[in-house]
Amino acid sequence: MEMKKLTLDQMREIYDQRMREDFPDNERRPFSGIVSLFGKGEYVGFGLYEKEALLAYAFLVREIWREKPCYLLDYFAVDKDRRGSGTGTCLLRELAGALKDADCLFGEVENPDYAETPGEKEEMERRLRFYIRNGFRDTGAAEWLYYVEYRLVELPLSGAHTREEIFDIADFFYRKMLPAHLADRYLRLHR
Repeated sequence: MEMKKLTLDQMREIYDQRMREDFPDNERRPFSGIVSLFGKGEYVGFGLYEKEALLAYAFLVREIWREKPCYLLDYFAVDKDRRGSGTGTCLLRELAGALKDADCLFGEVENPDYAETPGEKEEMERRLRFYIRNGFRDTGAAEWLYYVEYRLVELPLSGAHTREEIFDIADFFYRKMLPAHLADRYLRLHR
């Protein structure tokens, strides 16, 4: 398996062919938003390949926070036939190596406290456990974004951040990515 940095065309292909299966409509930003961030050098994608076959992918938002790059794991998915095989773990390990000079990599995981069914709760808890098993930590921070409740997890690349710092980082990221009127309307950090 080999991790490769993705071109914008490759990300568009993944968006069109894979993300519609991997993420519900309310969790996918319009691709035009990705194009805009990519054009400013604030978006990057990586794919984990075996020969020419895409096994997993990660799309990240990149911002400078306190003079160091910091990344938001915007999308992360493993091919449905490869789940549970260590493929996601491999991609996270490769990402950590590629981002070793960054301050942090943080992400959102659907908050199991807001699951509507026992099955949904178990699925959300399974996703959270996956990140914890792979070196992320549950920061204790949570947010509501576009009608979805999330917990914020962090892979501390240069040291763990406090809960308040995670809130500050998340607020900084979203206020850079979203117009003010959308951030004010669709983002709630549960401080």
